[in-house]
Amino acid sequence: MTKKLLARIFMLESIFVICCFGLLIPISIIVFPLVIAKYHWTWITQLLLLSSIVISLFFQGWASYYAVPLLMHKQLREYYQVQIASAGGRLIINFGFYIISAY
Repeated sequence: MTKKLLARIFMLESIFVICCFGLLIPISIIVFPLVIAKYHWTWITQLLLLSSIVISLFFQGWASYYAVPLLMHKQLREYYQVQIASAGGRLIINFGFYIISAY
């Protein structure tokens, strides 16, 4: 594959990520309240949960977008560094929430 073809593929992939995000967000906003209606949570809790889903979708799309070149060039260290740092950050945040909720 030539560099021009790879550049075009990555450009089209970024457009695809944006289109998927633009499609999934309205669907999530419509379906999410219907799914959690049976729990009778406050609107603040629902909004926080929905925002976490939207943020997760956004960053997961871009993480998969940037993972392709790293995997193609066999740069596994860089690929896994981002995932480990992200998982460690989530673990620390969840532990912080656990400590706060214990009191």
